Amino acid sequence: MKLETKRAFRRELLEQFARVGKALSSGARLELLELLSQTERTAEQLADETGLSFANVSQHMQALRRARMAEVRRDGHTQEDNMNMNQSESAKLNIRRLLVAGTAAALVGLAATSCSQRTAAATDGQSAAAGADQVPEPPAASTASKSNQSEQLPVLPSDPWQVDQLIKPEELIKSLSETAGEKPLVLQVGVLVLYHGGHIVGSKFAGPASKPQGVQLLKSEAENLPRDKPVVLYCGCCPWTNCPNIRPAFRTMQELGFKNVKVLEIPKNLRQDWIAKGFPIKKGDDVK
Repeated sequence: MKLETKRAFRRELLEQFARVGKALSSGARLELLELLSQTERTAEQLADETGLSFANVSQHMQALRRARMAEVRRDGHTQEDNMNMNQSESAKLNIRRLLVAGTAAALVGLAATSCSQRTAAATDGQSAAAGADQVPEPPAASTASKSNQSEQLPVLPSDPWQVDQLIKPEELIKSLSETAGEKPLVLQVGVLVLYHGGHIVGSKFAGPASKPQGVQLLKSEAENLPRDKPVVLYCGCCPWTNCPNIRPAFRTMQELGFKNVKVLEIPKNLRQDWIAKGFPIKKGDDVK
């Protein structure tokens, strides 16, 4: 290969790296990539699930397409020339860029870890300033002991629930399989496309709770239930701290007077925290 050819190839490669870097520099685009890594979606669905306007979704999709990280299809055919995206067109992750999608997911995880570390550092600093003369606490349990304990998701100050109102997937499976006692009603309060793609067996669709029509659907599903009925809410559309549906759903149930409502712990999304672990799901449209 001639030197000029090598330089041209290297220059184009570096330009592509730059395009990918630019595409990953937006939190909104990372969210779109995460959603597309789960399943193909239309522009309308992307706008509904992210809370972005259709114009913003189209703009972000243009950046992802320029970086060749996503593709847009119309009537089953990939659109190459026209970068604009209409509401009925479907977007999908470019299969050849799945490694990049993994990088995007890793960046989301790194950002979440970084935020947690900064919060912990600030808390530790405040504690040190407030209690410099206090007697130190005994050493914590060994790392080996901690690794045997189930990790507890943090309850944020903005969360409407308490720690004892969270339920792990293993606990829910056990509760649903028990023959004695009342089984909980499981409600999916996310978007309908995710419910169709795979939902917890026996769960009912009652969302999305981030939208007024979703809240109304949740109220309709719950209005005739006894207020002491055990209910488990879940969404699973995205990482726990970013979910737009689970918190308004829980608050709605509280406002309706329900006393036995729990939230299913899904740290990342339903695919990773339920489906990938082999827990039972059902696909298809069985919405009444």
